[in-house]
Amino acid sequence: MIFPPGPLDPIIIFLATLSVMSAIIALESRQIVYGAVSLIVMFLGISAIFLYLGGLYLGVVQLGVYVGAIGVLILFAVILVGESRTPEPNVNRIIGATAAMIVLGSLLVGFTALQMLPAPHHVGAQELSRIASRLMRDYGLVIVALGSLLASTAFGSVMITRR
Repeated sequence: MIFPPGPLDPIIIFLATLSVMSAIIALESRQIVYGAVSLIVMFLGISAIFLYLGGLYLGVVQLGVYVGAIGVLILFAVILVGESRTPEPNVNRIIGATAAMIVLGSLLVGFTALQMLPAPHHVGAQELSRIASRLMRDYGLVIVALGSLLASTAFGSVMITRR
């Protein structure tokens, strides 16, 4: 890429639109499996934005943690537990969605008008390896403990649903 992408780059606009539309479908879907798949598509869109902007580490972490772990865990839980009936939409949901769109539009106009969208900061490979080694040196035990906690929570939820 010859020039750094800006906030109005067509690819970023496409990926952001894909992510937002997938999030809306995930929230409003009547069938929970379609909602879970839409959530995974949203995570993929966000990861693609990170990768396109040069945030290789964030993009890969987004893919590994959210798409790989959380998305598959949600799909597995939905398929294991089964679907539930969703209530009919009411006036409060429509009012809430309208208010959310007004707030989102106001924020987008404000950020664009004030030019507060930061330019991507490119980090070199040596700096990333230094950060990763320091992170594993200082917090390696905590990371392993959190991973074990997540795995035991997932195992416990499977055991509870089997009863």
